[in-house]
Amino acid sequence: MTNTIRLHLQIEGHWRPFLEIPGPELARFSLRPIKWLRYLGWCIYGQPGWLSTTPGGLEVAGDAQPDVDYYYVSNLPARFIDVNAIDDRTSNSSQHNQRPASFRQDLIDRDTACIITEAPPNDCTACHILPHSKGDEYISCLSSLRADQDDFPVVEIGDIRNGLLLYNGLHRPFGDGEIAFLLTPNPYLLPEDIPSDAPSTAPPPPDTARLTLQHIVPQMAPNLIIAPHNRDVRLSPTDMRPSAYLLHFFYACAILKRWGQSSRPYLLARDIQSAYYNRESPYVSDEDERDPPAVTGWPASSSRGLPPFGGHRSLSDVMDDLLSLHLLSTSNEPLNTKDASVKVLSWLNDTGMPLLA
Repeated sequence: MTNTIRLHLQIEGHWRPFLEIPGPELARFSLRPIKWLRYLGWCIYGQPGWLSTTPGGLEVAGDAQPDVDYYYVSNLPARFIDVNAIDDRTSNSSQHNQRPASFRQDLIDRDTACIITEAPPNDCTACHILPHSKGDEYISCLSSLRADQDDFPVVEIGDIRNGLLLYNGLHRPFGDGEIAFLLTPNPYLLPEDIPSDAPSTAPPPPDTARLTLQHIVPQMAPNLIIAPHNRDVRLSPTDMRPSAYLLHFFYACAILKRWGQSSRPYLLARDIQSAYYNRESPYVSDEDERDPPAVTGWPASSSRGLPPFGGHRSLSDVMDDLLSLHLLSTSNEPLNTKDASVKVLSWLNDTGMPLLA
C-alpha cells in the first residue's frame, strides 16, 4: 500500500480533502483501516455518517481494502471540529479562571501514578486534554456541540475529566498532539480493531474498554521505550475518568495537525470558529450543584515526547530525555535536576549542539 489515502468531507456544498495520509500509516493505527477512517470522519464532522468511495455514495464495507479517495457522508448538519482546539495560544476570551490548586491533587487521587509508565506523582504532570488557556466558556460550548445525550457535560476546564496524569517527559509531545489516546469501543471501532504493543496478549472482551496510546508522530527513544506505540494505558476504576468525547476530539485534532493541513482554511471559516469562540456558554456551571452521574461512553474498565529527528532542541527537551533515561535506570536515588541541567548545558556548549532558549 503506497498510495496516499484521502478523506473528503462536504463543507458549504463542496467536497474537500480534509486528510491526506500515506497508505502504509493506516496499519499503524488500526487493523481495520476503513473503520478507522470512518471514525476520523465522525470525529471531524461531528455527526454520524458512513464512508463511500464516491461523493454521497453507498457505504463501503468495514473490511474493504483501502482505496485512494474516501468520502464521509452524513445526512445531518455538520458540527465541525475546532482545528485550533489543542493550540494553547488560541483562547475563548481574555478572561480565564485561575488554575485550581486541586486539579493536580484530584488527578493524583484518581490516577495514583502516570497512566502509561507508572512513574510516581512527583515525576508527573497534571495534563489538560484541552488546554487550560481555553477557559470554561470554550469547553462548555464544545460540550454543547459534542457531548452525547447521556453524557454529563464537562463545563469547567479544570474538571478532572479533562485531565490525565502523565510522566513529565510525555507532557510536551501530548500537548503538541504528537501522541494521543484512542478510546474503544466507540461508535465505529471495537477494541479488537486496534493493534497492541504486546501482540501475544489475548484481545480484551468486546465489552471491555481500551484506552490506547498512539504515536501520531513517531517518537524517539526514550519515549519509544517507556511509552511505546499502541500501549494500552491503565484505567482508574472511577466514574470520573477522562471524558470520552474530549478524548475523541483531541485525537482528531492530533490527526488533523499531522495530515490535515490542507483542511485548515475550511475549518477556520468564521461560522465554524464562532461556534466555539464567539457565543455564550450554554451551561451555567457556577450554580449547578448537581452530582454528576456515571459518565457514559466507558464500558467495564481494563486494568491492564520528543521532537522529530533533527532540528534544534530546547533545554526542556534535553531534560525530558534525561528524566526518561533516569526512569529506565535501576537507581532508586532521586534525580537532582538542578545539577543535571548545569551539566547538560555544559555538555551542549562543548558539543556545539544548537539549543533553543
